[in-house]
Amino acid sequence: MRKEKGVTDEERRVGAIQHIVHDWSMLVRLIDNPHPQPFPLNHATERAFLVECRKFANFFGNIRGRRNEDAVSRDFVGDTHFKPKLPVWNKWHEHINRQLMHLSYGRVENTESWDGSANDPIYREMLDTWDKFLPCVDAKYKTEFDTQLKNRGF
Repeated sequence: MRKEKGVTDEERRVGAIQHIVHDWSMLVRLIDNPHPQPFPLNHATERAFLVECRKFANFFGNIRGRRNEDAVSRDFVGDTHFKPKLPVWNKWHEHINRQLMHLSYGRVENTESWDGSANDPIYREMLDTWDKFLPCVDAKYKTEFDTQLKNRGF
């Protein structure tokens, strides 16, 4: 994890919590408000939803990215055994990556159409994983997570 001079890892992590909770609340509110039923989604909303899910799949899966700057769940859970599998996301990740995240030749070669039926299982998996993540948060970060969640109405 890269950092500015004079900033400790803990300070940097505490500072990131507001952004993690902000993005989580955007994902949840994107689906839950104003829709009483989360799916089906219109095209633009679905794309925003899938981008946020990709972000949290990387967070939960401890994937920092090429520049090694991304916050990941292991930064916040201490010594617990929080290691989610995300089987639903993993089933669709490559497909979503080709179809949505890149202008890929893989889109031409793809034979499996996207009908949105995976949205609900992906969403449920993300909600479940978040609910498993929060109890694993290290005590030194728990207060900030609680504060940020309360500020966001959770």
